[in-house]
Amino acid sequence: MRLAIESYITHGGGGKEGEDLTRAKEDLTRAKEDLTLKDSEIASLKQQLLVKEHEGEALAKAKEDLSQLKADAELKWRETNQLRSEINQAKRELETSRGKIEQLQTEIDKKRDEAYQAGNEAESLRRDQDHYKDTLAMKDKQIGFLEGHVSQLTQSISQFALPPSQEEAKAKHWWRFWR
Repeated sequence: MRLAIESYITHGGGGKEGEDLTRAKEDLTRAKEDLTLKDSEIASLKQQLLVKEHEGEALAKAKEDLSQLKADAELKWRETNQLRSEINQAKRELETSRGKIEQLQTEIDKKRDEAYQAGNEAESLRRDQDHYKDTLAMKDKQIGFLEGHVSQLTQSISQFALPPSQEEAKAKHWWRFWR
């Protein structure tokens, strides 16, 4: 039966019905071609969808990595700020220490000058002491010489004169005083 319909349609039998049938066949052929085209478009879209899903997964992974990097960067930023704070504190302490060092250096210089002056003064006093010792030794020698000389003179005088008490007693009549 199918053969009959096809031959009827192909031979042009039946007039308007044949044209409608031909048109329907053409529409069917076009519909099949559209369906085939749509199937290939669907396959292409499915392929694109798979690619997009992979890209979405990669994007999600990239977002996760970015979040991790951001967290790491924030941690490093906090650590950097902490280190900067510690460095600034250390700089302030260094400046304070430098000020103390300069003050102590000034005091050391003053003490060194005082020690130098004291050393010079001690040396001067030592020289004065040595001079006074020498002077006293010389004076002691002179006194010893003079004592010896006075002793010699006293011996010399005593040999020539009466004892002073007898002479004075006779001259001044002290004999009355002693009674």
